[in-house]
Amino acid sequence: MLAEYTWQQQETISVKGKVQSQRLFEAQLGPDGRIRRTAMDLPEGNLSQTEKAGGMHEWITQKKQRGALMYAQELKEVAETYAQVDPESLRRAYERGDIADGPNPVGNGVKKLSIHNYAKAGDLVTIAFNQKDNEVQTLEASSYLADQKAPVHILTEFVTAPDGLNHVDAITATGPKKDFSLVIRNLTYEHSFQRVR
Repeated sequence: MLAEYTWQQQETISVKGKVQSQRLFEAQLGPDGRIRRTAMDLPEGNLSQTEKAGGMHEWITQKKQRGALMYAQELKEVAETYAQVDPESLRRAYERGDIADGPNPVGNGVKKLSIHNYAKAGDLVTIAFNQKDNEVQTLEASSYLADQKAPVHILTEFVTAPDGLNHVDAITATGPKKDFSLVIRNLTYEHSFQRVR
């Protein structure tokens, strides 16, 4: 169903709780099954304030911003790896015996599965889904970037639209070592074409 929609993604990067960057994109699913994004605003590097000469202080500030953007890109790539439930990764984890029922509070209708070594060796993913309709509600991952010394925590929240589309509402990825967070919020889903009847 997602292939029938276009939507907006708002991407917010924060360091130590302070917003460093906020961008807006138009998104849609490409033929390869990956999300394709088109910027709806000016790239950060094209803003007039960065073009002004500011001496050494400005150079250091720009260097830090470039470093933060590179870190954000790494964080985003890892987060997107976990954002969608991958049936093949689940199958392999099941065959290895790496899936266990999580603690499920009695009476709330939510089932949790804990999966070890889901996308990377040593990671842990917990998927919570509604037992009534088997739709995913949250996917939480404890993983890392290039190595385990760079941990990352990812929380993906899902919602179901009135037409039945279960989709990612928001992805929050945090890198605790750098006190860094990246939030991608999906907004305004619209049909990109009409169904043929």
